[in-house]
Amino acid sequence: MNKYLRFISLIFVVVGTHSVASTANPLDVISIEGRVVYQTHIPAQEYRLSLANLKKINGQWVSDREEVIHSEVFRRTIELSSDYQVALETVIDDLEKQVKSEDSRALYSCDLMDCGSSNAWANNRFKVKQLYGMDASQYYRVWEVKHNKQFYVLVAYVVQRGNQRTYVQLDTLKPLDEAWEPLVASSEEIYRTLKDHGYWVFAHAEVASSGYKVSEAYAEHTVKALLKLFGKNVAVVGHDYSPVRLDNQIQSSESYAKIVAAALIKAGMPESRIEVRGVGGLAPQGKQGSAKVELVVIKK
Repeated sequence: MNKYLRFISLIFVVVGTHSVASTANPLDVISIEGRVVYQTHIPAQEYRLSLANLKKINGQWVSDREEVIHSEVFRRTIELSSDYQVALETVIDDLEKQVKSEDSRALYSCDLMDCGSSNAWANNRFKVKQLYGMDASQYYRVWEVKHNKQFYVLVAYVVQRGNQRTYVQLDTLKPLDEAWEPLVASSEEIYRTLKDHGYWVFAHAEVASSGYKVSEAYAEHTVKALLKLFGKNVAVVGHDYSPVRLDNQIQSSESYAKIVAAALIKAGMPESRIEVRGVGGLAPQGKQGSAKVELVVIKK
């Protein structure tokens, strides 16, 4: 692995459910290039995970959406080597390519000034003074990643200071609550992905003995994003990869799509803007399991 790729891989923060006997980082295979400024391990902590930017209200820095995760926490603050004069945009782009190669989905992201105050991220949220950089030179990302049949949440905060030094905060959380469930993506992130890529994999849905189960909360977040598409229609496309005949796959996949479409309509999406399709196993399976439903923006 060359130096640049080692540098890129540095930007992961992992929140996981996988049980580890020792205090090793759950993803210690990730290569790090840079000077470790701080490294700590906290056996148990109520960790505040931000899924929105930080705003100051009544003298307190808060975000519109937070999740408190009872977790074992592994923390690292890293100063990147001055040998790397790479634009932060390139770092984030290459990082996202790596994450997409896994079974992953974005939960929240913000760039530059949209993230709010770097001072707040450094001193209020992460409590690491070295992370206080320029508001116009910061990136924050949260992803869910399923790796080796375990769910993780990957978070990255990358910031550049006025002296051109770049720092990365890496927090690895292992949720200790056995009832912990995967997080719901923000409506902002769903909208961003639909706008930039034209499709979104509808998560928080699964094949169960009682049928295709859909999260109502997730449907509500999704509709908030769809309504920002300024009147564009959306195809709800079901996929089924079970080992049966194609006509059976198509029938099942269409039923999945109808269930998701009904949930979206119930959450406020106009029925006239939804088209339902079932394609069975005619599209690449990817890493979402034996069934999935995608929302595809219809271009007129």
